Amino acid sequence: MSRALVRLAPLLLAFTACSSSPSGRAPASSTETSGTPAAASGADNPSPATSTGDGTAPSAPASASADDGGAAASEAGPSPCPSNDTSIETYQANLMQMGQSKQIQFVLVDSKPGPPIVGINTFTLRLLDASGNAIPSATFPTIKLWMPYMRHGSSVIPSVMSNGDGTYSIHTIDLIMAGVWQFTFTAQSGSTKDTAMYTFCVLQH
Repeated sequence: MSRALVRLAPLLLAFTACSSSPSGRAPASSTETSGTPAAASGADNPSPATSTGDGTAPSAPASASADDGGAAASEAGPSPCPSNDTSIETYQANLMQMGQSKQIQFVLVDSKPGPPIVGINTFTLRLLDASGNAIPSATFPTIKLWMPYMRHGSSVIPSVMSNGDGTYSIHTIDLIMAGVWQFTFTAQSGSTKDTAMYTFCVLQH
């Protein structure tokens, strides 16, 4: 028995030395290997802010552009004048109208404000005879301001002052609301009498 133990002793010593060697250690954990917890790698490479759960970028909110455009349209508002009314003229300085009887030429030199707007306006009108000569001493038997779609005019009668050079300042043209307005001027010089009408789309301030 003692001889058997003596023979096994070297084998036991060799086994013990083998078990305690570095090659017998268990593998290091992932934390020990990288020195950083695994979750930290995700923080170093964050996902794009616009990414959604399915990996696609989200579209912009539907109201972002539509609302902006809608607000602008709402602020501007619809035109108070029908777009298919071909009688409406575009205001410009020195806008000429030949009288109905073709004896007097009416030239709208300007409007203050220009174009005419809701409120009090002043026109400067030039009168020329059929040959293009200035008419310095005409009178205006009638001046009519009329809204053809609303079927009413203005309660204020405009006043006229001759400037002595064939132009006339027409004051207190009171336009009480936005819409289509007709401005009809009847001028007379001696036995010559003629009428012309301007039609404008009048807007608010």
